[in-house]
Amino acid sequence: MSIVEWQAGYDSDGEDRRERNNWMIEEAVAAFENETSVRHNVYPDLDEEEAARRNESLYFGKVFISGIAFKEGVLDYALKTGYNISQKRYDKTKLVFKLEVDCIVNDE
Repeated sequence: MSIVEWQAGYDSDGEDRRERNNWMIEEAVAAFENETSVRHNVYPDLDEEEAARRNESLYFGKVFISGIAFKEGVLDYALKTGYNISQKRYDKTKLVFKLEVDCIVNDE
């Protein structure tokens, strides 16, 4: 019975490990497709109704892509309207904004 000793850096079939790793890296790079980066201010394609409503900063039922986009929408709304808005964060996934409006009651 003979014991086969491999040279350092080679596999049992005599293939150079560095060459194989380099080839695998080249294949991974060639297969890589550039994906568009996800940004909070870039919106996917919308139909006409949604595109028209997109110009509004906030409306009931509006869906935001991320929490950052939601925060920016609330900030834009506060700046446009002049309302004071307070933010509360319950945990990593829940944000609450409270509109602080001074109510003026007309006594007639």
